Amino acid sequence: MYSIREHRVSTYTLQVAVPSTIHCDHLIEAELGASQDLKKAIETNKEVYDFLASSGAKYGVGFWKPGSGIIHQVRMTRLRWNLR
Repeated sequence: MYSIREHRVSTYTLQVAVPSTIHCDHLIEAELGASQDLKKAIETNKEVYDFLASSGAKYGVGFWKPGSGIIHQVRMTRLRWNLR
C-alpha cells in the first residue's frame, strides 16, 4: 500500500502507508563465527545492503542493518478494534 505525500507544489513521492521494515540477516552465511561471518557478509553483500537501505529510505521503509538479528514477522490481517 502506498500513499502520495505532497512535498512541494507539484512534486509527489510514494511512501508506504503501513509502517514497514527490511531485514537482511538471511544473507549472512554461518561458517567461521558470528563476528567473522558478519564482516565477510558485509564485504560480500555491500551492494545489496546499500541498495536495500537506499530503496527503503526512498519509500519510507525502515532498514535493519546486517547483524541486527533475524526477525520473523507475524502477519495480522483484518484486526478490528472497538474504538469509542
